[in-house]
Amino acid sequence: MATGERLLVAATLEPVLEGQEFELIPSHMTVIGWLAIQASQQHRLYSALDRIFSDDYYQDVVGAKKDYFGPNEDVPVRTLRNVEKAPWVGLHALAKSLRGLPENDQFKDVFSPHVSDMPKRTVKRGEHLSLSTVAVFSHIQGELFNRVEEVYPLGSQRQAQ
Repeated sequence: MATGERLLVAATLEPVLEGQEFELIPSHMTVIGWLAIQASQQHRLYSALDRIFSDDYYQDVVGAKKDYFGPNEDVPVRTLRNVEKAPWVGLHALAKSLRGLPENDQFKDVFSPHVSDMPKRTVKRGEHLSLSTVAVFSHIQGELFNRVEEVYPLGSQRQAQ
């Protein structure tokens, strides 16, 4: 892991590919907020992701109520319902055990699945969504782009490979 590099684990609404770079991460449900773990511990995170998503795991979710998150509660989001919480909570617990989560970890002990509004994509109330991939994004402090380091296809995306 490069100095100043952080990782984010997110379930994306559209498929992403390993090696892709984004200025803004595409529409996603954050699974593990930005964390900084040692390179020697990354294998534990990747192994857990491999185990959880090695089968034909898929998750269909539904857009619920509009809300506002962020430090100033000014980031528009759409909460999600019908989210199976077990894999996401388990992954967060693993990340917490790696001691890479920041002090102000917003996931805390309560999972609040949501998708932030994006310039090109806003989830509607009652909209049915299939999460396409779980991806690990990296970001190096001072860099403009976020890079996809690992990808775990979900549901129909797995069959397409």
